[in-house]
Amino acid sequence: MLGTFTDITERKRTEVVSAAERDVLDLLSTGEPLTDVLARLATCYEEVFPGTMISILRLDEEGTRLRPIAAPHLPPSFFPSENGLEIGPDACTWGAAAYTGRVAEVADIQTDPLPAECQELALTFGLRSCCAAPVVSSGGRVLGTFATFRRVPHRTDAAERAILERCARFAALAIERHQLSQSLQESQVRLKTLVGNLPGMAYRCLNDAHWTMTYCSDGCEPLTGFTRDELESNRLVAYADLIHPDDRDALWAKCQASLDARVPCQNDYRIIDRQGRERWVSERASGHYAESGELLSIDGFIQDITESRQHAIERGLLERKMLETQKLESLGVLAGGIAHDFNNILSGILGNASLGVAQVSAGAPEEEYFLDIAESARRAADLCRQMLAYAGKGRFIVRALDLSQLVDGTTPMLRLSVSKSALLRFHLEANLPAVEGDATQIRQVLMNLIINASEAIGESSGVISVSTGMTYADRALLGLSRVAGDVPEGNYVYLEVSDSGAGMPSDTLDRIFDPFFSTKFTGRGLGLAAVLGIVRGHRGALTLISEVGKGTTFRILFPVATGPVDPVSSSPQIAAAWRGEGTVLVVDDEDSVRSITGRMLRATGFDVVLAADGQSAVEIFRDDPTRFALVMLDLTMPGRNGEDVIEDLLALHPDARVMLMSGFTEQDTLTRFPRTGSASFLQKPFSYESLREAIKSVLLSQPRP
Repeated sequence: MLGTFTDITERKRTEVVSAAERDVLDLLSTGEPLTDVLARLATCYEEVFPGTMISILRLDEEGTRLRPIAAPHLPPSFFPSENGLEIGPDACTWGAAAYTGRVAEVADIQTDPLPAECQELALTFGLRSCCAAPVVSSGGRVLGTFATFRRVPHRTDAAERAILERCARFAALAIERHQLSQSLQESQVRLKTLVGNLPGMAYRCLNDAHWTMTYCSDGCEPLTGFTRDELESNRLVAYADLIHPDDRDALWAKCQASLDARVPCQNDYRIIDRQGRERWVSERASGHYAESGELLSIDGFIQDITESRQHAIERGLLERKMLETQKLESLGVLAGGIAHDFNNILSGILGNASLGVAQVSAGAPEEEYFLDIAESARRAADLCRQMLAYAGKGRFIVRALDLSQLVDGTTPMLRLSVSKSALLRFHLEANLPAVEGDATQIRQVLMNLIINASEAIGESSGVISVSTGMTYADRALLGLSRVAGDVPEGNYVYLEVSDSGAGMPSDTLDRIFDPFFSTKFTGRGLGLAAVLGIVRGHRGALTLISEVGKGTTFRILFPVATGPVDPVSSSPQIAAAWRGEGTVLVVDDEDSVRSITGRMLRATGFDVVLAADGQSAVEIFRDDPTRFALVMLDLTMPGRNGEDVIEDLLALHPDARVMLMSGFTEQDTLTRFPRTGSASFLQKPFSYESLREAIKSVLLSQPRP
């Protein structure tokens, strides 16, 4: 019998190793622990080469020490060090392989010049030979070693070394695959945690009519009220159905345009959540495309901006109100300054005119000229009073008033002020609490509002309603009102004037309180600007509602007075034939005011001494403090103002009688110059008659001791 024999050892070894590699891949794909995967690889080598014992070691993160990760048949105590075995060129075989990146071998540990501790360790466990191959990553980085041990001296041949290196490469593949899988899992956990902590919903959806969600984060439930399971694949509701109907078409068009241009799309729009509440959301989305250019999906993030949007609206209203307040304050300062200086000029005009009337014969031709001049000056003074009212510095004679009674007493005048086509109706609540106010100024406010309402109705028929009553004003209402400032929440008495006229557009409402603004023609006057100033002076608030075609409503809130309504008293009458005696010191930096005041005083019977500034007045007064029956003192002068001069005069003569003169009101004067409270007051401009009566009132009420 003839036959042939062929050595198939290498083929069998290769088949066993290949089977083990397939097992390793299967274990990796199912997510088995790395130790189990590498143990299978080690066991395969031990089966291929009986008598071998395998240890697969892995480098630590610092890359300096080896720690065993799989050693199926080596005693656990073979690697006793918790810190691992340090690698290096003179380390043990497996440490040298990891350090050099090349195969290292010791055929006989007993005779090889190994480090003493390694030799002692190996011989203690009966190990006589070792061959180790480095486990190297695909990027060339050493990950560990694949070490083989035998209990007899042994030197590996080329075939065994080839399989050793092959197993080392597969160990590297397993370690890298495990690291990648672990990193991926950690990344997924981090991503899930990050997305879960975001204040909103991350999503991926299809670009269909429903914007079908293929994925959405858990943030969808706080945002929409629906869970992931309910939103994904439109199981319960489609996201497109949550978008506010008024916003859907515009949002779709904008999104499609961005996808066509392949640019991110930023959208702010409204949704209706599960509870039926309207919410504002902000969305940023972009398309996800295949290499062919086909749109695969839309990825984006949606955030609830309802609260921030509301804050932005409130902040815009507050900024607008602050700008309006600053504008009003600036205009008020300007108006007050102009009125003060103009009153000084009018003092000369009105004073000379009234003095001329007093000194010419009744019926003389000159009398008419003086009367015309005086009337023009009074009209100019009225304009100044309106400017001071706008500035919040109008002359107020404050007392406790019944607002309903005040309006009722003005009814005849109001009926004469409206057009024949307007029907005037009153709804006045009885027994209202008193308000602290100036009756004349409040009547001016009412008259201005009634005239405006009548003009708004025009020639067509309409209704003007005047109402009074009580209301509670909270911070929200006061925040929307005008000139509220620091007005506190609480109960207020209101005066309301509404009409059924044409109403006003928003651009007109923004300017309606500007001085001299009118929708009819320019140069109309201060009008509603003066109303605003009077309301400010009463520490009140004003609300305005107007809609084109539906009319306008003004409501003015007055603080409630602490006491009852004051009875109306008549003004005392002063005889026109009274004449004075003694000397009056007139102190004013305006030449015209100083001159006309001196002439009027002389016409009344006084001797007059004039001073152009406060320092000169103090020096004149010091020479003989008891000489002067009265000192008439301007408040606002360069150098030393009237407040400082009063202190010096009273220091020289505590019983000195002082009358202040100012273009500002008495109320504003006391605010600006609080140390002048003991002096009497005369507002510019003044006529000859008003000067004479004011002086008589002071001299009779303050007789000299």
